[in-house]
Amino acid sequence: MVRFSDSWFPLREDRDQQRSKLEAERDRLFITMVDFVRQHASIHKHVLRHVVIPDSYQLPGTSRRSTVDVQFEILFLLPPLQNPQVINNSNWLEFVARLPDTNLNYLESITLTTSIMIEQAEEVSRLLSDQLPLLQRCRALKHLAMETQGPGMFQWAVREKKQKDAGHQQGRNVDRQLGSCQYGCNNNLVALRSIQLIHKSPLGPVQELNDIAFAFSDSLEEMAATEKWDGNVMAVLGNAPRVVLGEGWTLPRLRVLDFEALSYQLYFDLDTLQQFSALESLRLMDRIMEYNQREIQPWPSVSLPHLQKLDLMGSPA
Repeated sequence: MVRFSDSWFPLREDRDQQRSKLEAERDRLFITMVDFVRQHASIHKHVLRHVVIPDSYQLPGTSRRSTVDVQFEILFLLPPLQNPQVINNSNWLEFVARLPDTNLNYLESITLTTSIMIEQAEEVSRLLSDQLPLLQRCRALKHLAMETQGPGMFQWAVREKKQKDAGHQQGRNVDRQLGSCQYGCNNNLVALRSIQLIHKSPLGPVQELNDIAFAFSDSLEEMAATEKWDGNVMAVLGNAPRVVLGEGWTLPRLRVLDFEALSYQLYFDLDTLQQFSALESLRLMDRIMEYNQREIQPWPSVSLPHLQKLDLMGSPA
């Protein structure tokens, strides 16, 4: 692993007056970094695997894109991640830089925080909406945590599930149609067990969650969705739209259900809730603090023998 020093940055100088000088020096150092890695990779093949460029190479008041571009240029010279099982903020750039050469058969977990989603918004969107989306290629995926990319994010999984169900109903074997791709996909449905979504839609992630509940109904154990905080968005009595989640869901393995809304009134279908016999933790929250009696959702008797944690706030309470 190589970590380039950040001692070049003259913190005590007037940065405004020194900007052109600093940019020239930084560009020279970037060229030196790339040349060093290129020569090292040529002489010692597959030895160097990690290169880190400190954030201090990014000049104040400029986009971080230039640093990321150089990081990508260097990562293209390094070998791909070897059979990765976990992708997160720390290895996302390495992963994306050599994605076509990366074996995805062992990838079980993808966790991307909002910061990396902002920095890499264009790349993330492209990979998730490609003709063969990234998530579809990860046939061993069990855990996913990231910001939603829109209503069509899980349509590939819905199509696969419908094909599988149709094949079973007609007595045909449709496994060959599932997961067909050039990245080593197998013939089984993706058995996602845990998903945590951050969404920013004012009406909530209704279609995404409906797609998830349908496509991963046989495997899903934990399901969570939180609305992205926006200082200008708060649920106001009389103005907050009402969103009903859970209609028609069948999730026999579900143990954890966790939804939090900021800008809408959250209601969960109670007929569906009664079917979650394996549920251990239930958390439903919105920001509605005032309501009239007509808005109250009555709770019928529900048998949840394994429930250990119940947290309700706002409309759900």
